[in-house]
Amino acid sequence: MELTYSIYQIDKEIIQNLPRHAGEDVLDNLKRLFKLYKNLLKQCIEEANEQEALILKYYKSKSYKNCRDLIKIYSEYMNGNLIECYKIVARLFKRSANNLTADHDFPTQIIPKDFIGYRMRDNQKEEIWPPSELFHMPFEGREKIGSNRYSIPGYPCMYIGASIACCVEEISFKKAFSESACKLNAPIKVFDFTFFPCEKGNDSLSFYKRLVSYPIKIAASLPTKGDDDSIKFRPEYIIPQ
Repeated sequence: MELTYSIYQIDKEIIQNLPRHAGEDVLDNLKRLFKLYKNLLKQCIEEANEQEALILKYYKSKSYKNCRDLIKIYSEYMNGNLIECYKIVARLFKRSANNLTADHDFPTQIIPKDFIGYRMRDNQKEEIWPPSELFHMPFEGREKIGSNRYSIPGYPCMYIGASIACCVEEISFKKAFSESACKLNAPIKVFDFTFFPCEKGNDSLSFYKRLVSYPIKIAASLPTKGDDDSIKFRPEYIIPQ
């Protein structure tokens, strides 16, 4: 089915409207971006033919529910109602990904066996480190692990980039650093929250799969304040974590 609208066009509008400054009110930004996303879906339906419009309305309903639940997750967390918060998280992912196993409503990507990713650490003193120093933080050092976008304080996680250039940007262009390469010994499936900076075609199934989970991508993309370790709580990380 040839679509009159594409995920690229939605991405372009959302990226242009992401908050430019960290520290802005997270809840207001979520509501503003979800409103924009809903308007873009309405525009898709208006431009679609009759068959497309029926399919889009089905996905629109599920997507709207996810927008509502993401607002509730943030609000319940900020109010300290963590049990209710996690109940809503479970409901949202069951709706979006069929218990996180089916691909139909949730875009995934297979990273193939033998894929090489890179890990980098700031090394201002230009020390010579053993390979273990360029893996994730060991469990016995978990008290040093802070809050990151996709990890929980105290739980070791391994972040890798597809290129050294990507890693350099992630560590804020430090003057001296050390890097290591990691090769997968088996393929892994990951959830795909990619924004598309250029047109990637207009496959209808790919487009529909992304609509339901798109609000999650928005909620996981809010900017935060730099890498200041003195900041112990970042509300922008509530949804990703």
